[in-house]
Amino acid sequence: MGVLVVAWASRRLAGRKDVHFEALADADARKALLLVGVMTVPSFGDFSSLPQPLVAVPAFLFVALFDGLVPLGLGFAGGAMLWMVAAQVVPDALHGSSRKSVALALGASTVVMLAFEAVLLA
Repeated sequence: MGVLVVAWASRRLAGRKDVHFEALADADARKALLLVGVMTVPSFGDFSSLPQPLVAVPAFLFVALFDGLVPLGLGFAGGAMLWMVAAQVVPDALHGSSRKSVALALGASTVVMLAFEAVLLA
């Protein structure tokens, strides 16, 4: 959406001959106006976050209610990722590389993952 707004503003400014922004003129002024617009427009979304404090407590209570299901959800997500690797990633890798390089990459990535886990648990 942001790209469309910037493209629209750029086309609107490109058609104008006398664009001034402070001491800048023409192309420099168009660039400055686009930069100011790109930096300003996203801040309008901050007003939509005003109701968040009102919903924070009910959201916390809802999440706390389902806290016991987190291990089940994480197990499901882990199983889905393992299936994706076994059913999709490894076969695709075997089409473009040798069995040895795929096995080496799979083994190395497993070792790195286990090392990260050991560091996080330490």
